[in-house]
Amino acid sequence: MYTETTSKAEMDAFGFGEDDYGEEDVVGVWPCNWQAVQLFGAVSTQWRVGFGGVYGLDYQALAAVMDMRGIKRKRRGVLFDDIQIMEAEVLAMWREKENG
Repeated sequence: MYTETTSKAEMDAFGFGEDDYGEEDVVGVWPCNWQAVQLFGAVSTQWRVGFGGVYGLDYQALAAVMDMRGIKRKRRGVLFDDIQIMEAEVLAMWREKENG
C-alpha cells in the first residue's frame, strides 16, 4: 500500500517482466483484520504534515469515514487501535527510508 510500484519501462530497461515482480509483496490479511485494512486504505490520503514532515493521520477524517461506512460505535475503538498500529508502522517505515 505504501511502496512504490515498478513501471513497465523500468522493468524493460533491466530485462525483467511483470512475472518477476510482486509475489513477495503479496500480504495475506486475516478476515478479522480486513475491515481495519480497508479503513486504513480509505484514509490513506489523510496524513497530517508539519514543518518536520508527516506526523500522523487526521483522526477527524478517520471518524468521518467511519460515519460514512456506518461502522457501529462499539466497533470503533478496536478499529481505532488497529489503525494506530498501522499508522505507527508506516511512519517508522518512512523514517527508516529517510534515514537510510
